[in-house]
Amino acid sequence: MRHTARRDPRSGPAAARDVSRWRWRQRRSLRSPNIERCAYGAALSTVLAILLFPTLARERRPAVLVSVALATAAGPVAWNAILRATRADQFFTDAPIPVFPISWQDTGSLVFAVATVALVLGLGALRADTGHRVGMLCALGGISALLVDIYLY
Repeated sequence: MRHTARRDPRSGPAAARDVSRWRWRQRRSLRSPNIERCAYGAALSTVLAILLFPTLARERRPAVLVSVALATAAGPVAWNAILRATRADQFFTDAPIPVFPISWQDTGSLVFAVATVALVLGLGALRADTGHRVGMLCALGGISALLVDIYLY
């Protein structure tokens, strides 16, 4: 009787393709945030901004806090929607700095958060305030989005 080695059904070209597809899906899911993760990050950015504004900027007006909350959430959501629509996975590469692993995606969230906070506050609740004050508040909104993107999301 001739002894033949049993072949593992998971080996061969089909298995290699399956593993390759699995790795691609896993890599893509780790890089490109899905809609739930975007909403989670926007909510955390909003919470951090609302905590930072009364403590660091001494801003307690409800109209300003609501404006900042909405703008801080809208900026990163818009940026992540653009990255998802264009399938721009290269933006999700972190810098090799362990204490500050920033990526281009994180930087884009900062920029979009600053821009949306500037528009909302500059044209809305703080249109009569000085540019210095509006700029400082925009920076706080952007920093909150950046810190959430880097460390919590």
